[in-house]
Amino acid sequence: MVNKSALAAQDAEGPEKTKPRSYEEQGFALVTDTKRLLSKKFAQELLSYPKTAWERAFKPKRVNRYVLCMQRGRFHFEWVSIVVFIHKGQKFLANAKHTSDAVIHSGITPEHAARYLEYEVDDEASMRELYALIDQNFTRTPRQNIVARCYDLDEFKGISQRHMTTLVEGLRTMLYPGAERTRHLMEDALDELFDQNSGLIDAFTTAYNIIGPFSNQYSFFYKSSVIGAMLKTCQLHPRLAAEFWSGVKEGADLSRDDARLKVRNMLLTTSTKKPNSGAPVRIATHEALYRWCIRGWNAWRTGAIISKWEHPRDGAREDPK
Repeated sequence: MVNKSALAAQDAEGPEKTKPRSYEEQGFALVTDTKRLLSKKFAQELLSYPKTAWERAFKPKRVNRYVLCMQRGRFHFEWVSIVVFIHKGQKFLANAKHTSDAVIHSGITPEHAARYLEYEVDDEASMRELYALIDQNFTRTPRQNIVARCYDLDEFKGISQRHMTTLVEGLRTMLYPGAERTRHLMEDALDELFDQNSGLIDAFTTAYNIIGPFSNQYSFFYKSSVIGAMLKTCQLHPRLAAEFWSGVKEGADLSRDDARLKVRNMLLTTSTKKPNSGAPVRIATHEALYRWCIRGWNAWRTGAIISKWEHPRDGAREDPK
């Protein structure tokens, strides 16, 4: 709790406060502060304004995420601030470029208005200074959203924040094959998780116990593709899944032809991105890793021997046995 009397005493004894510079002294003036509906037509107008040389890079991935959020009713336009600078009669869009582009591509007409701000600026230096102050808040990452929705709920008591994000990222890979994964938000996976008919909550608990404490020596084991395949098998056969994945993780006392050892060695020598240095590794997609893990599971269940890992063909995934 703040001690107001102590602060008052400190203010009385301290040096005279420096008065902050006024907007006028900084070379700009706030001339418009209102609400405006960000329609497609208005978005196109905003994006038609000339660009400045110092703008941050445009990120198509952010636009794609905004589009998905808008189409699922997860985007709050009332939280958006559209900021426009006016210099010598010319308007420049300083904030909400990604949002404007997403409105155009989403086909959505907002129901709620955004805040609309216009600043008259004296010169380019003032415009640069003001631009540098915009949008300095920390944006919540998908991982932070997972924690906000899941962490410390009764269903997940004892599961750490890092375990929770790892499990949900794996769930997204499990639910959405191949390119479909990029068309679904992490929030879509969370919605599936909280569907009481899915049986995923029990699978989360089983997978959490299999993962155990995080350690660098098991980094190959924490890939979203691996966790996705793990959750799929935990849904079907929790006890057998614990036996299979514990073998993949530790690799102890396994025969040469044991499918668990084959999967372990494949994961240790495969990456989803090009390594910076070190020994050459196989490059594969998240989808390929997921399918190989399921193939390894099925081989272990049936006693089949895996001779080599071939890149999976397009088409439906193999069902775990």
